[in-house]
Amino acid sequence: MDNNLTHLVERFFDNELNAEERKNFIRQLSEDPALAAAFEKEKELIEGIEAYGNRQLRQQLQTIHTEEIRNQEGRVVRLGRRKWWWAAAVLLLGLVARWIFSDQHLSPQQLYAMHARHDINLTEMGTNEDLLARAQSFLDHKDYHQALPLLEQYLTKHPDQYKVHFAKGIALMETGRHAEARSVFRQVGQARPILQPRANWYTALSWLHEGDVQQCKKALSTIPPSSGFYKKAEKLKKYLK
Repeated sequence: MDNNLTHLVERFFDNELNAEERKNFIRQLSEDPALAAAFEKEKELIEGIEAYGNRQLRQQLQTIHTEEIRNQEGRVVRLGRRKWWWAAAVLLLGLVARWIFSDQHLSPQQLYAMHARHDINLTEMGTNEDLLARAQSFLDHKDYHQALPLLEQYLTKHPDQYKVHFAKGIALMETGRHAEARSVFRQVGQARPILQPRANWYTALSWLHEGDVQQCKKALSTIPPSSGFYKKAEKLKKYLK
């Protein structure tokens, strides 16, 4: 993989890009498959290390400290030096992962990459509309720039298809047009109150993607416990404290 692309992705996740560079990066994500692949690889790495860092290692710490374990028959079994070093390495990796992924080391962009899951499936709507099929193909490949005009064209004929409105809002958000995206989410929530929690969740993600943590927290706080998005909101809020 191109080292320049890898370095650019790392700078994005380390929050080292300025506002203009970040906008260009987001635009390039939907235009450059190689950059998108590097982004996904780094994102998966972050998620994997985070999951590993959340494991409970207290018992291993005690075992390493005493250098012995008891088998089911009550006999004491000494850990060999090689096994001791292996266990110590596991513990150290877990502790380092916890440090890396503590709240103070996660940028808004890293949090967005971890929590933004766009499961968009317009084919479930049961229509053979060619516009939607083409839009779905672009969405599947994260080509939001190409998907957006097709979604807008479809909505001129079918303005009540709120699932497509959400897809449009997500495409706007992913291409850096956050104010427009939030306007779409707000309109959907007002038109269909049952969809308000979903709209608030995506509004929060938009603020997070833009780097405004306070507005993100404000939007998350409006999601009620009865919503399917409540657990997601609470999980994200823990990182934002």
